[in-house]
Amino acid sequence: MLEDVLAAVMPAAGSLVEAVYVATSDPGAMAIARRHGATVLPEKEQRSESHSVDAASRACAARGVEAVLTIPADIPAVRAEDIAALLSAAGGSDHAVVLVPSRDGLGTNGIWRRPPQAIPSRFGFDSFRKHQAEAEGRGLSWVALQVPRLAVDLDEPEDLAAFLEFSGETRTRALLERLGVPGRPERSGDGRLSLVGLPGIPEVAEGDDLARLISEAAERQGSGLAAGDVLVVAQKVVSKAEGRVVWLAGVVPSGLAREFADTWGKDARFVEVVLRESRRIVRMDRGVIIAETTHGFICANAGVDASNVPGEDRISLLPVDPDASARRLRKDLMERCGAEVAVIVSDTFGRPWREGLTNVAIGVAGLSPLVSYVGRQDPHGHTLRVTELAVADELAAAAGLLMGKLERIPAVRMRGYRFESAEGRARSLVRSAERDLFR
Repeated sequence: MLEDVLAAVMPAAGSLVEAVYVATSDPGAMAIARRHGATVLPEKEQRSESHSVDAASRACAARGVEAVLTIPADIPAVRAEDIAALLSAAGGSDHAVVLVPSRDGLGTNGIWRRPPQAIPSRFGFDSFRKHQAEAEGRGLSWVALQVPRLAVDLDEPEDLAAFLEFSGETRTRALLERLGVPGRPERSGDGRLSLVGLPGIPEVAEGDDLARLISEAAERQGSGLAAGDVLVVAQKVVSKAEGRVVWLAGVVPSGLAREFADTWGKDARFVEVVLRESRRIVRMDRGVIIAETTHGFICANAGVDASNVPGEDRISLLPVDPDASARRLRKDLMERCGAEVAVIVSDTFGRPWREGLTNVAIGVAGLSPLVSYVGRQDPHGHTLRVTELAVADELAAAAGLLMGKLERIPAVRMRGYRFESAEGRARSLVRSAERDLFR
């Protein structure tokens, strides 16, 4: 692997970079480095990757080096053009720190610093976020660059499959072939679903570009948005961006609202807003209002909510048309990122006959919210007659595990769920009155 990396790096020496250094305590690695024309920075022992990189950065700074690009020796898919593109992008920017995330978005497979000691190294678990925090804590401008071949490091057996997806003859590939490792690995994503929360989205206000805020958060996480991703976005930030926030000070409650509020110790203005957002009242009892919204959803308080809304006497309402909100957000994200994604707008609902809350889809764009198994046979030969899965609700519920209620993570990127692109809409999940046995 070291030889493959040096084969990609050494062409930059003398043209794009002043010199290539290899920090190591291993005699064999020293011999390989010198054979390729690199300068060795010998270590007596390697205490940690962070310690080695910082020691090398200090040595470079002492030699008057302006900037340093550090990469590991276990990224054998990297090519000379990747190094050239990375150095060109970094050197031509005003950023002090450029980070190349690993394939999972957690690690750091490349870090460019100007000057060499701009931030300390924080390699190890979740190093990408730690490097980002170091830069922001020092007030330094930073950016993440996606370099697919550089993103694949070989730490675990499953990493071999990702490496072998890349074409090209390398020493590492030749070794794997001699060892009998299959050259046609199982495609990543088969049987796997990954969820990544997108923190760092600031408090959203009316008119904010939600697509920009989400895409920037995805870039900070290290892998951005890719075709086939599903993005689950909390209803609250969608409502805020669309101005669906009401000041209770301007609400005049009706007689019904005042009567219910007086009986159960509620705010009559809040009750009035709930009544206005309702198509019909399903039940008003014990201080609880179960209502059918104008969209057809049946939920507590018609989706009116005061949680996670800044300021006194301010409440949020559901979007006027959550499906249209999902479509607009999907369109904006596709234009910004160039990736065909699906979007689910989620909200937290209670359920009859079961305790606890769960996230459900109230807006959908880019995928079908229902997947029918009607007519298919199960493994025992039985023909399925009524099975239809509410996959949009299942995806929303899974994302809710990362969103929580206090974590300030209003968006979750899901990767690995295979679906056919479709217009989709959450209203398809609402059972019609003629089919509803409980009305």
